[in-house]
Amino acid sequence: MGFNVMAAARAACKWVILPAVVAGVGASVAGSVGACVLIRRMYKAIRVVPGSSHNGTDASTGVDNALFRALPVLRSKIAWLPLASIAASPVDILSYVDPETELPVTGVQLKREDLLSPRYGGNKVRTLEFQLACAKEQMAGRTLVALGGPGSNQIVATGVFASLNGVPFRALPIAPEAGSVDNALNLMSMVSLPGWHSPTWVLGALEQLATVTRVVMSPKYLMQMPGGNNVTGTLGHVGAVLELCEQLAAGKSAAEAAVDGGAGAPAAAAGTGQCASPRQPEHIFLALGSNCTVSGLLAGIALARKLGLGFAAPVTVHGVPIHHDAERWPSMLRWAVRKVATDTLRTIAELGGPDARPQLHALLQGNGKGTGKRTGAGRGKGKSG
Repeated sequence: MGFNVMAAARAACKWVILPAVVAGVGASVAGSVGACVLIRRMYKAIRVVPGSSHNGTDASTGVDNALFRALPVLRSKIAWLPLASIAASPVDILSYVDPETELPVTGVQLKREDLLSPRYGGNKVRTLEFQLACAKEQMAGRTLVALGGPGSNQIVATGVFASLNGVPFRALPIAPEAGSVDNALNLMSMVSLPGWHSPTWVLGALEQLATVTRVVMSPKYLMQMPGGNNVTGTLGHVGAVLELCEQLAAGKSAAEAAVDGGAGAPAAAAGTGQCASPRQPEHIFLALGSNCTVSGLLAGIALARKLGLGFAAPVTVHGVPIHHDAERWPSMLRWAVRKVATDTLRTIAELGGPDARPQLHALLQGNGKGTGKRTGAGRGKGKSG
């Protein structure tokens, strides 16, 4: 009796290969659906809610929020914590020599977010001023959980400001981090703060997934999106844009008054937050990690246009990826930015503010055609949002 090679091959495809392929595809689909469920749960976890302790102004320092100044109707509808120690981050002017062309570059404006707080400066102060406040109103005996890499700015900033505001906190580091001094310093900060738990990736992929799933789905925890990337996080960056509009308008008025009086435009006083040579930027460059800051800036520019406060001229926002694997999925990044920015403006409209989504749509026509690329010096470096 002869051996039929073709019959054996057909049988193998029918009984071995095809079921294996179907099982593999099924597992992949199930994993993708499961990941989407977890992400959606985290995205929706911290909702926009009214505050019980602050009404848009810090009574002890007088620090206010530009979003509330522009839209007073929101004061009683969104919880807010005055995490910054200054009224506005100053705008400095930078001049330098381009190392590639060796030509001088002047007039680069720097919004000094690093000066917002001596506790932990940077853009995460903006991310957390609404997010942590809304989370605090929803705790109900739960623990706030921040998820990300062990060098995550978001985890460290949340740990710092949660401890200062009496919010129970747990860090959930989920992936190894690229080697860098910044990541090492953040890791040391994380270990020194309350809420540190062992890194989950040392447990193996399956146990890590099980741990993350248990925490995300547990009623004992209130989850924060990686990087704080949801509506409560982007609202702070909307406020940053409106704050910048105020600074540009104030600087322009001061310069015009000086010219009318026969003097040149005065330099800004240190720490006033006023730009010495105000002009609307044609290009804005910033790091792109979780997309929270980029989404908030785009929403803020759209809202400023709707309110007639600034940014009437064209502007391009350049998000430079800090997670280099994300460069492979530019369409996914653009979709995420558009969704979060749109959700933010929808929320503002639902709470009684204007609907700036048409302005966002127009703005995105000139933005979102790509993302920044690594230079030779940037290869091998990475940072967690």
